[in-house]
Amino acid sequence: MYQEEIDAADLGVPQCRVRVFLVAIRADLAGADTWPGLPRTHSRDALLHQQWITGEYWHRHDLPRPPEVPTRLRGHVARVARTGIDMARLPWRTLRDALTDIPEPGNGRAPDGWPNHVAIPGARTYRKHTGSPLDLPSKTIKAGVHGVAGGEGMLRELDGTVRYLTIREAAIVQGFPVDYEFPGVRSRVMGVIGNAVAVNVAAGLGVGLREHCKL
Repeated sequence: MYQEEIDAADLGVPQCRVRVFLVAIRADLAGADTWPGLPRTHSRDALLHQQWITGEYWHRHDLPRPPEVPTRLRGHVARVARTGIDMARLPWRTLRDALTDIPEPGNGRAPDGWPNHVAIPGARTYRKHTGSPLDLPSKTIKAGVHGVAGGEGMLRELDGTVRYLTIREAAIVQGFPVDYEFPGVRSRVMGVIGNAVAVNVAAGLGVGLREHCKL
């Protein structure tokens, strides 16, 4: 039995979602006592390097580079500039990366081909619930007390404006296919999405175990 803590963002999911997984392998299978864990393919350092040192991130999105590094990131960016990055790892995927090709949410009706992509009015920030910055991975998508995670279920633009993630956007952040439709009211559906394991993490564990054990 192995215990592994995984942040979904380190596997290319546009969401910081830390979960502990227990991995059990039958004793008669090859590699039962040598599970190496999942290789991490993405890193925060690589994202910060592209955003605040090379500027490649902003160029890729055809955006002007912000004039200053956010205060909360300055120490981290200075360390990355000083020590460099692991070139084998890709940058964390941000909300902007994940949602860049998605149309604006529909007003009362989802756009054709984008089920569950309907705008939810009334987004506002409050203490400790200020939304997910668009240029970082999303905060953890949660089920919430009533199926909606309040201020945590929002995205925040560079200018500070906020809006709720639609059901479709939350599902994309969790890794569900664009055409996977969720029937039901928003509170129930968001509960389902928030309680799910990020699709890429589940797939990575399954494929990794199969290959490791030569199944």
